[in-house]
Amino acid sequence: MPIAKVFDPYTGAANGGIVPSGGSATLYDVPYSDPIDLTDGSWTLVDPLGLIKSITFDAVTKFHTVVWNAFPLGSADLNWSSGTNHTAPRWYQAAEIDGTPMNSDDITNLTFYIHTDNANRGNFDNAIAWGISVDPTSTDANTIAGCGLYANAVVSNTNTALGVWTVNGSATTGIGGSDRCVTTYQYGGQHAGSGAFTVVDGATGYRIQNGSRNANIAIPGGQNLSWVLGLGTRGNNIPIVQDDESQRFKIHRVAVKYDLGAILT
Repeated sequence: MPIAKVFDPYTGAANGGIVPSGGSATLYDVPYSDPIDLTDGSWTLVDPLGLIKSITFDAVTKFHTVVWNAFPLGSADLNWSSGTNHTAPRWYQAAEIDGTPMNSDDITNLTFYIHTDNANRGNFDNAIAWGISVDPTSTDANTIAGCGLYANAVVSNTNTALGVWTVNGSATTGIGGSDRCVTTYQYGGQHAGSGAFTVVDGATGYRIQNGSRNANIAIPGGQNLSWVLGLGTRGNNIPIVQDDESQRFKIHRVAVKYDLGAILT
């Protein structure tokens, strides 16, 4: 699904245009993508342990429902927010802006949005990692180098903890029935970067809580990037029963790469 184009505020030209000398560029009300549909044929599932039984996308509500196969003992490797080995399932897609591949050399500004369904929280304590990655097919956390938005749900609670994901760590908060989050992440320049998040009220769009977190690894240069949506467990060694569901969710994204080279001196 294409990312919305950014227009020159002075000329209306696509892809940023040219800012007049002495002027300043402003982006206002840049649209998000349409709701992402992981079942539309453009996403590839990597599932090293064969844990995903099915995924469906509701064309009306735009929520995904995921049903799992049994994994009675659980594993620390299903926790996207911990450890060095990640065997949890994930969907990925080539990351592009207006048809141009996003590259690890470029500093890009990414905004991820999630709406979780607190009425359908799943049958086990679960988590969602929604972001950008260097190599989403790997099982090594640093090679995956995934960063973006993070959500996790304890089945017995009434809110979802939401925030930012950085490779194998996260910063989240859950309060007052929270179920929506905007996470803005600056990634690239051969580094995994940093992100900030705002948990938002679904009725008003106002802030409920916010926070941030830095990643701490360099990433290899010259690599085309991928969008990635990973599902897993909220903690380590959480058992999964056959036909368990994880929390239902709806996701959006938007990405901007500025022409940094034009102003470097």
